[in-house]
Amino acid sequence: MQDNIGATPHWVVAHCGARDRYQLPIAFHEVGQLHRFVTDWYSPLDSPTIGAFLEHAAPRLRSKLAPRYRKELPSNLVKDLKLRGSIIRAFKSVRMKFELNRLVGEYAARAALDSGSDLLITSYNGWAAFPHLSKSTKKVLFQIHPHPWFLRELYRSREREQDAGDGFLCESEMEVTDDLLNRWGQESLDADIVVAASSLTRKSLLHVGVRPERIRVVPYGVDSLVFRNDVASPSGKPKVLFVGQPTSRKGFWNLLDVWERLDNHQAELHIASGSAVRLREIRSGGPVIWHKRLALAELVELMNRSDLLVLPSIAEGFGIVLLEALSCGTPILCSDATAGPDLLKGWDEQFIFSAGDWNGLASRLDHWLTNVGCLRKMRSSARNLAESQTWERFRSSLRDACNSDVKSEHLS
Repeated sequence: MQDNIGATPHWVVAHCGARDRYQLPIAFHEVGQLHRFVTDWYSPLDSPTIGAFLEHAAPRLRSKLAPRYRKELPSNLVKDLKLRGSIIRAFKSVRMKFELNRLVGEYAARAALDSGSDLLITSYNGWAAFPHLSKSTKKVLFQIHPHPWFLRELYRSREREQDAGDGFLCESEMEVTDDLLNRWGQESLDADIVVAASSLTRKSLLHVGVRPERIRVVPYGVDSLVFRNDVASPSGKPKVLFVGQPTSRKGFWNLLDVWERLDNHQAELHIASGSAVRLREIRSGGPVIWHKRLALAELVELMNRSDLLVLPSIAEGFGIVLLEALSCGTPILCSDATAGPDLLKGWDEQFIFSAGDWNGLASRLDHWLTNVGCLRKMRSSARNLAESQTWERFRSSLRDACNSDVKSEHLS
């Protein structure tokens, strides 16, 4: 499908936070098809008044506002809920998150109805919007994570299998009531089209009964000018990198267990996470080096200096860090419950293991630490793979997915 450049705006896009640096609304604004973007809070840094004020404001305030703004998305196209959103965000509970999602969803529905626009909204927001829309409004859900019903079932099975205790109880899909979980899950069944970023998310949608003809897979992109491969290069001891939250869902504690079992390697495990966690003593294996919150440039340099990025997740909607590492020239080792199988088609099977197979992770880590020279020769191939996965391609494919036809009782 060809983009209709300059067409009358006919999409309302909605989500909370600065997700994916606002790629969803930018996708429609850049072709003149965005009526409104609805969110919890957006920084109007293109306002002359705000801009003049910030010239004299503290750098800390400017840096706090900057992540909630993109010059590609003018603030006059954005409706946010600054006051109510700020109050609700102050109460960091699942219930308050639910309330914020409700407000954004309901306002997005009104904006779509009032303008005669179609609606693209992210998961865990769509349930509040879809019941208020007319039958003629196309309802597109961007499924960020695997389906919540699928995730709760998965977490419970993992707890039984590995005696994980409270390891998964902190996940949103385990904390919420059955009523909230049902609402989160029903939105995928009510949508005319569901866009997923990975085959795993597609599998989770099929698992709960979403019809296959309604699902579109649109993989994420990466900014290769930001995640560069010319900042530094690995040298000396082999360096393995984990980037993300230290949770059971991401396989973090299992990774530490595996690392303890590895012998005879003069390797370092680097952990980059904004969460402060007290690491228990590592009884054997190589040293573990903890990096607290890093600036973007520092993270890019760390990726460049690493031989291998590892992401042993139990479930990921995609795992954007995989693309970011590849863009830095760093090969990746990941579970098959990530976008790894989509990204690494044709690569050595030693780069992917079955989710939850910790012996499989151990054997692959042992293999690559023994053959670190091979990893260092693969950096150009890793970079080449990432360069084809641009955000421009993502946005174009997203528009095609949203504008595609689907046989549906909702659209009849």
